[in-house]
Amino acid sequence: MNERLKKQIFYFLIFLSPVLIFGGVYLYKFFKPTPTCFDKIRNQGELDVDCGGPCPPCEIKNLQPIIKYPVRDILYPDGSYDFYFKVFNPNENWGLKEIGYSLIFYNEENKIIYQTEKFKTFLNPKEAKILTFQNLKPPNFFKVEANLEINDFNWIQTKPINLDLISYSPKIFENNLGLTSLKFDVYNRSSFDFSNVEAIIILYDSFKQPTGLTKINFSIKSEEVKTLEVNFPFKLTGYSVEIFFQTSQ
Repeated sequence: MNERLKKQIFYFLIFLSPVLIFGGVYLYKFFKPTPTCFDKIRNQGELDVDCGGPCPPCEIKNLQPIIKYPVRDILYPDGSYDFYFKVFNPNENWGLKEIGYSLIFYNEENKIIYQTEKFKTFLNPKEAKILTFQNLKPPNFFKVEANLEINDFNWIQTKPINLDLISYSPKIFENNLGLTSLKFDVYNRSSFDFSNVEAIIILYDSFKQPTGLTKINFSIKSEEVKTLEVNFPFKLTGYSVEIFFQTSQ
C-alpha cells in the first residue's frame, strides 16, 4: 500500500468517525430497553430496585398478600347457581383501589370450559369482602376456581373503615308469593354515617350447608336502627342465617 492511499484512508476515517459515533449512540438509544418498574434494575430515579420515584412506593414490596378463601356454591331448583368467595386484606394502612375477579370452571380433564366476565371492586385496609356471582348456569363442571387479579400500582395508603354495624332479630318466613323472605334489624353503633353499605345474606340448612344467597344495599346514620327485608328467589329451607356487611361503591 502506497503512502498516498494510506493518507486517503486516514482522512476518510477521520471524516467518518463522527458519523459512526453519532450512529452508534443513536442505535444504542434506539435498541436500549425503556426503563420500567419491573426490569429489576434501579434506574429512572427509583429509590430502590423497581420502587420509589416514578414506581410504586417501596413499602408495597413488604405488604402481605391478599388472602383468598375457597369458592362455595349454591344450587337452586331451576338448575341455576350462586357462587361466592371471601377475600381479606391483612394490611393495616394500605388498600387496593381496584381488584378484578372472575370464576373459571374446569372439566374432569382440567380444561377450562367456562369463565365469567371480570368484575371489579376495591378493598380497604383490614377489610374482608364476600364476592358473589348470582344466577349462573355453567355447563357441567368438575371444579371452579376464583381468579383474582391485583395490580401493584393499585395500592393506596389510607385508613381502615370500621363498619361497626350489628344485625339482630332475624326472622325467616314465607312471603305472599310462597317464596322465602328474611326481615332483620341493623344498628349502627359507630359515630359515622354510611351512605352505601352492602349486606350479604346467606341462608343455611340444619347441616350448615348454604341454601340461598341474596344482597341488599342501604344507607344508615350514626346511632340509627333500621329494619331491612330481603327476598330469596325460591322457597328455601332456612335454619340459620349469616349477615355480612361490607363497603360498596
